[in-house]
Amino acid sequence: EGARQTEALPLVKIYGENRVVDTVSFTVAKGEFVSLLGPSGCGKTTTLRCIAGLEEANGGEIAIGDTTVSAPATDTLVPPHQRDIGMVFQSYAVWPHMTVFQNVAYGLKFKKLAKQATLEKVERLLRVVHLEALKERYPDRKPLFYGGRDTWTPIPKEFLRSLPTDLSRRSGAA
Repeated sequence: EGARQTEALPLVKIYGENRVVDTVSFTVAKGEFVSLLGPSGCGKTTTLRCIAGLEEANGGEIAIGDTTVSAPATDTLVPPHQRDIGMVFQSYAVWPHMTVFQNVAYGLKFKKLAKQATLEKVERLLRVVHLEALKERYPDRKPLFYGGRDTWTPIPKEFLRSLPTDLSRRSGAA
């Protein structure tokens, strides 16, 4: 597989009269980790939401690999579920009625993997993030996690989907 990158050139997002993302441009190469830094309200999360397709950009262009997924000038807009991208939300989205294992495995449901393949992938990733001992616990049953570990469940949940791009935004981090 060739080099896959994500590009935003020059991205614009406007809410009413507020230009919350003002001609932001960047390229993220395959395998590269990038942080968006800035004060509260400067457009970091909005930029990530535009890339993921959860917000529509008003200007610029977003490309993931060789595919342009957003280009308002040409009415190009690929829906979020077709962008092959994962996002860990700032208010980490875990299902309270599912165990840690079920939360992590949820994304694989749409990949239609065999039950054994799903089991193996989830088990392996839970070991990597040191959550294997908590796999049968429910997020709404305290204390599930401590010391910030409550934010770890959605990370393997998205990585497990084997997506080529990951957009991560944790509370307190840029």
